[in-house]
Amino acid sequence: MNIWKRGVCLLLTLVMAAALAFVVLFTLSTTNISEREPQTLRVCLPELPGTLDPAMVTTDSERIVVSHLYENLMKLSSDGQGGSRVEAGAARKYACTDNSDGTQTYTFTLRDMKWSDGQKVTAADFVYAWQRLADPATASPNAALLEMVAGYRQVRSSGDVSKLQVSAPEENTFVVTLSNRCAYFLSAVGTAGATMPVRSEQPKNWQADPTVLCTNGAYRISEWKNGLLTATVPESYYDQRRLQMSTLVFRFETDAAMRTELLKKNEVDFVLGLSQEELADEPETWTPDSYPQVMTLLVNQMAQSLASEELRQAMSLVIDRNALAALTESRLVTLATGLIPGGIRNTMGGDFRTESGDLINNDPEALTAAREKAAELMQQAGLTDPSSLAGLGQVTLLYEENDINAELAQLLRDTWRDQLGLVVTLKGVTGEEVQRDVASGEFTIAMVTLKSDRNDAMGLLRQWASGSKEGEFFYSHAYDMLMGVAADCGEVEVRDAYLEDAERLLLETGYVCPLYFTGQSSRLSSAYTGLLTDGIGGYYFSYVVQQNNG
Repeated sequence: MNIWKRGVCLLLTLVMAAALAFVVLFTLSTTNISEREPQTLRVCLPELPGTLDPAMVTTDSERIVVSHLYENLMKLSSDGQGGSRVEAGAARKYACTDNSDGTQTYTFTLRDMKWSDGQKVTAADFVYAWQRLADPATASPNAALLEMVAGYRQVRSSGDVSKLQVSAPEENTFVVTLSNRCAYFLSAVGTAGATMPVRSEQPKNWQADPTVLCTNGAYRISEWKNGLLTATVPESYYDQRRLQMSTLVFRFETDAAMRTELLKKNEVDFVLGLSQEELADEPETWTPDSYPQVMTLLVNQMAQSLASEELRQAMSLVIDRNALAALTESRLVTLATGLIPGGIRNTMGGDFRTESGDLINNDPEALTAAREKAAELMQQAGLTDPSSLAGLGQVTLLYEENDINAELAQLLRDTWRDQLGLVVTLKGVTGEEVQRDVASGEFTIAMVTLKSDRNDAMGLLRQWASGSKEGEFFYSHAYDMLMGVAADCGEVEVRDAYLEDAERLLLETGYVCPLYFTGQSSRLSSAYTGLLTDGIGGYYFSYVVQQNNG
């Protein structure tokens, strides 16, 4: 009996201990951040934000900061397998309806959220933000994110924002009608920095004044001075129990070597953009992030000197991309096999580059055959002697002046001279001047880095469609047709096929010549885990946790 009683007592003790452990764990997991010991994550970014206006952000630093100060309809969280998934954000739920006319309607029900000044976040704030983003008068570089929303094209052509099919029938109900099904609408548009809510009534210069900026995100600016932006979790934030970091301190440092040194000295916990020396000396300590960009040559369609398609194709064929990549001496660089880099998804959710196949053969053994083909094209074009080539007029290669770009430009110039007899003048200027000249069409050839505003092939390909700001120096009726069908197509496999055809056509014209893909480097201190990325340059620190090394 005594033995039996002792057994019962032991069992009860174990049950009670288990119950207590559960209570402790449950309590810890549901405890608000204000009730835990405060933790701070120090983040070092490459440039000081020029604006905190969601519609106007362009740099990586601006997008990262804005994504923590504001909260969109949806947000990213970990999928438990090293990737991310989309979950409810400012909208606690949504419903999607397929309409008889082929359109789709999303109805978002907003949760109770407050702006940093205590006012309620309403559906009208989203309506205002999206109309403002689409409005040509805003001149947002991110407006095309809304191109799948019904009425977007009418807004862009007329300036009448009421044509955009967004509405707020109730204070907590935001309704969006899409012109067709869009597989990436929730993940790319519903989480984007540019589509965050914005208050219609704010003081002048609110975009740059932290003292009056109204935000609704997981963090709010508490201080911004001496190059440091400090953001803290407000007590009213609905999901603060999941946030481990009570404070984010953003530091901005343009010099990559200095950013790397700050991390080594434990003065920051995360660095975006490591130095080239660090990338070379300690390759085992970091991996390139999935941040697809493509270094590309753009040929101005209005440039009469390069009106010959055969000449443009020949110029692309003779390029030794292996030699170009070697000049960069960067682990971030991989040879371009098309315009769309690896890491960009197709409509089906797979990797566009993998699924569509390579359009450029970078095998060194294939270069000889490519250059023989280029010689044939030059003969077809009647450009085989110095006089015929001289008759083309001046051909100038525009590029952003720095050591690596200068070497790349020189190699391209020498290749075209030696292989084709084509004389090209080099013009190295500032990055701002490159952007200005390309936008105005004042260039012959420009070497630029392109990146996508969404994790979908449309993000890059749309830049050459008529009506896009970037495509003003290029026009192709066939290309517009392919992109138009892809934009309005509800069948995912058919849409991908049209996008693949559009990419192929673009490269065949010779007006676009991809050189190499490049990614981004970053490092999070080993003391932390839980960093999320969106694959296009976005980094999310909301759910970073400090590891227990004890």
